[in-house]
Amino acid sequence: RRVLAAVPLDGSAADDRSAVRELSDGGHRFVTGPKVSHDGRRAAWIAWDHPRMPWDGTVVMLAEITDAGE
Repeated sequence: RRVLAAVPLDGSAADDRSAVRELSDGGHRFVTGPKVSHDGRRAAWIAWDHPRMPWDGTVVMLAEITDAGE
């Protein structure tokens, strides 16, 4: 399973797996190039599915990041 996730920088996810928040919905076979906006409120990444190659059929995904990191 391939997802993009937000992990707290304070290390709390080492003891609490629920502290890791998935940003992507797992709906694509391949994901790459995640970037967080300068204000930390959005994340963007590129996704595509087999049998297409990235140069044949990609989508740019965008997710809002809440204060809770979700």
